Amino acid sequence: MELCVTKGYVKHLGVANFNGQVLLELLTICKIKPVALQIEVHPYLPNNALVEVAQKNGILVIAHTPLVRGDNLGLSRNDDINMFKDKVILEIAAKHGRTPAQIVLKSTLQRGIRAIEEDCLIKYDLRFLLINKFILL
Repeated sequence: MELCVTKGYVKHLGVANFNGQVLLELLTICKIKPVALQIEVHPYLPNNALVEVAQKNGILVIAHTPLVRGDNLGLSRNDDINMFKDKVILEIAAKHGRTPAQIVLKSTLQRGIRAIEEDCLIKYDLRFLLINKFILL
């Protein structure tokens, strides 16, 4: 992949679903450091240690499924995992006058993590334009 950068086929390299050990091993042998690490990150799987390793090494963390797969559409395979019904998230949302999804995405962004969500809730909900209008304390 580094050859693709040196030949100009791509500008940057990124990796996905690496654990901390694999990421650290890569960093010891690579000539061109990846600029991004895409991993699953959400309130039920914060991946704190991996996020810390990546950020300490100047690697941007990108969260896929920050709203947990399908929960907002009632498609969750596990009814125990639904952040839109989570008591703590609902309390924080009520305190800030925001939706649970806005709270989860804002907390992700405040950790320095970018989010990718191919969820129709984000695509069609204009309230997400307001996500930078508040800060979680």
